[in-house]
Amino acid sequence: MNDGAQDGNNLTFEQREGFAPLPSQFARGVLSDQLRSLLWAYLYPRLERTTYGNLDSPWNGILREKHVHRDHLAVDEFDATAYVQIAKLKHLCFHGDCGEVLGFFDWLLTNFQRPPVRANEIDKILTHCRSAYRVIDGMISFVGTDEEVETVKKAFSDLSSAGHNGARSHLREASKHLTNGDWAASIRESIHAVESVAVLIEPKATTLGDALKLIEKKKTIHPALKTGFQNIYGFTSDEKGIRHALLEKSASDVDEADALFMIGACAAFVSYLVAKARAAALLPSA
Repeated sequence: MNDGAQDGNNLTFEQREGFAPLPSQFARGVLSDQLRSLLWAYLYPRLERTTYGNLDSPWNGILREKHVHRDHLAVDEFDATAYVQIAKLKHLCFHGDCGEVLGFFDWLLTNFQRPPVRANEIDKILTHCRSAYRVIDGMISFVGTDEEVETVKKAFSDLSSAGHNGARSHLREASKHLTNGDWAASIRESIHAVESVAVLIEPKATTLGDALKLIEKKKTIHPALKTGFQNIYGFTSDEKGIRHALLEKSASDVDEADALFMIGACAAFVSYLVAKARAAALLPSA
């Protein structure tokens, strides 16, 4: 299945124009056309059963409850006719904003002793569409954090101002692969973004450690922080780590969580290296 186009209302200019493409998992407040379509495809068959033109139980009572307690409308104005209610829900799925659509499904999951929709089935749809939301502990929740989103956006900005198109291109590809569900390729590109910055700082560097040593000569790096970076990079670069052996195995060896962690960690790493290199006069100031 191909992903549908995302709504542009909540995207920045850079995201819309492709200068700073965030993975769809970080696109808070955005619903793809694909996700809208699949949510409706899931909901519609459950509304088809009617009696004398009205929705059968439990939907008649549920939508009456929605009419009064969610929409805050007069109870005597509730129209139980099936085609009216089905049309309203279809319009909600295809034209409601993210909060209205996912808020409705979250309400179905959390406000009834026997929810009319299943949490695991809604979660499968959200996961399949690489949405920024998942069903966690029975509730629909944002899968990332605002800090992760800002970290990736800052890395794009830092690389752009440094004029380092190579690393920026790798980070863009990591984002695209993450959106497309190719976790292994996303991790590879995230790592390549870090490598590109290291080479920019020290063209003769063959490892990240070489670049860190050069920065350390001119600008202090806390030993524990340096060791932590080297250990993370060593794990990803070692033949027994992610970059080689793990990615050459089946796709099941790396998952969405791994790819999300790596793009966030590498984005933060990139911004850190650029900042330290500038402070050490190894890169021009912004």
